[in-house]
Amino acid sequence: MSDTAISAQVLAEHEILMHVINALRTVLDWQDRDYDLSRKLSSLRFATQSFQRHLERLVSLEEHDGYMQWIRQSRPDLEEEVKKLHEDHEELRGTLNEVVHRLEMLAPTDHAAYAAVSDELTKFLLNVERHGNQETQLLQKALL
Repeated sequence: MSDTAISAQVLAEHEILMHVINALRTVLDWQDRDYDLSRKLSSLRFATQSFQRHLERLVSLEEHDGYMQWIRQSRPDLEEEVKKLHEDHEELRGTLNEVVHRLEMLAPTDHAAYAAVSDELTKFLLNVERHGNQETQLLQKALL
């Protein structure tokens, strides 16, 4: 696959991920007055699993075919920054796996646990956006 095709695919995956993040935020903001959170929980599980698949696809592209490999080859002086972002990928994967597992185990009537997982997921989404900004800054640094 050419560099241009890989870049286009990474860009498309970023756009898809942002749409899924927006969907997750919509579900998290959904004001459900029912005692039983089954419908909301089902929607949150579905959106989170979709997010997990897209995030995994994106970080795999970045690590194996995308900017990380390119920066390592063209700018070895930035290796430490690439390594840090790679470590962030591992941390993001691990945290998301834990959140998905907690959502799967959550009882639809456990409002306290639901609130805790929702807060964790909201913070996680902010971390993903922070990470994306750091990637953008590194790419700009590498190109300039």
